[in-house]
Amino acid sequence: MTAIVVILGLMAIVWGAVFFRFAGLLPACLVTLLLGICFGSDFMKLSIVTLDRAFWGLTLGLFLFLRYHGQLGRVPWGRADFVATGFVSLLAISTFTHDWR
Repeated sequence: MTAIVVILGLMAIVWGAVFFRFAGLLPACLVTLLLGICFGSDFMKLSIVTLDRAFWGLTLGLFLFLRYHGQLGRVPWGRADFVATGFVSLLAISTFTHDWR
């Protein structure tokens, strides 16, 4: 049974790489959103890594890859971008400045 799980895992990695390379950023975001909705934190929990967090990392990596290679156009920041960045920064600061245990 372990061999089957390993083979399925390797197959998922290969097909995931093909999907992320050729599908683009929007389908990757949608897959990440659906995984977060359908398979929450109780599904595939290995310490702090869950399936939806792993796909958030892959989506961020895909974004950085596409941005570095010039496949995404440069768009100037608007007011909503600054508000969203400020909100996420405020959440991060709030998370790390209090005793979360």
